[in-house]
Amino acid sequence: DAETDSRRLTAMLFLSVKDSDANELGGGVTVENEVKYGGVCDRMILLRSDLCSHRQEPWKGNAEDDKASCVTVHFVKETV
Repeated sequence: DAETDSRRLTAMLFLSVKDSDANELGGGVTVENEVKYGGVCDRMILLRSDLCSHRQEPWKGNAEDDKASCVTVHFVKETV
C-alpha cells in the first residue's frame, strides 16, 4: 500500500560470480510489465519504490556457480 509504505528508493547490488549467465543461473529482478534485469556481478539497480513494483528472482546456480548474493537497501521518507 503506497500510503503506508515509507520506502522511496530501493538499491540492489548483485554479487554473483564474474561472467555468470543470468539467464541460465537465475537471480536478478523483474519490474513492472515483466521487464527483467539479470543479477550480473557488480550490477546495481535503483528503483523508485513508491512508483515501480518489482520482485527479486530466485538464484538457481549450478555445480560450478552455486553462490550469489544481493545487497538490498531501502531508503525511506522522513517521518515526523
